[in-house]
Amino acid sequence: MGKSWDTFCPLGPVIVTADEVEDAQNLDIKLWVNGEVRQDHNTSDMGRTVEETVEFITWITTMKAGDVIATGTNHIGLGPIQHGDVITEEIGDFGLLTVTSQTRGSGRGLACPE
Repeated sequence: MGKSWDTFCPLGPVIVTADEVEDAQNLDIKLWVNGEVRQDHNTSDMGRTVEETVEFITWITTMKAGDVIATGTNHIGLGPIQHGDVITEEIGDFGLLTVTSQTRGSGRGLACPE
């Protein structure tokens, strides 16, 4: 349940369509927490290819225009996120998304867009 709370899944700074991505299997992904690099990988290092992932998911459920597949990571280095941490992610050259982790109400950590 740690990844299912309201506001947990910020997306952006843009959402692109397949025709805007030359090679989905060759995108650099970088993640910083408080300015420290936590991840620096390429989609070529995924456990399953983008094509295999879409094939598997559409075997289970119908996908429609606008649906998003969130895959997570198979790499070490993420570590815990604490209240007040600033998390920045970059995929390819599509821009940076920065959020600040905030604790609300019951003490659950939520990443909320700045």
